[in-house]
Amino acid sequence: MRMRTENERKFDVTGGPSKDLIFDAFKYAYSKTFKINLDFHVVLGYSLPKDHHASCAFLVPTSDFRITEISYDDGSGDRLILHGYCKADLHAMGKESMKLHEFRAYYDTKRREGEMTFIIE
Repeated sequence: MRMRTENERKFDVTGGPSKDLIFDAFKYAYSKTFKINLDFHVVLGYSLPKDHHASCAFLVPTSDFRITEISYDDGSGDRLILHGYCKADLHAMGKESMKLHEFRAYYDTKRREGEMTFIIE
């Protein structure tokens, strides 16, 4: 596993695609004719502490997820380590400021949550 650097930002993922959809997206990651749309709910921050019952999550604007590598984290079959690229606005300034970022993620397909780390260029 790579060491974290100052050029990385880690976010919670509170919702996302099924395992089947992730593998389909991986299969067609470089297809010129077919695209699988993935939607990960990447959390920029919370209105209150995230464990508070009234807390709301503010999401990072994201689009165009491309999964380029998948590995299993353990023997459960539900926890994946994903690598890929997507467009994201890590400062939530609006769709106009979205940039292509490399990411890696730890994602539990059963609970549909995890962590996503973006590499900042």
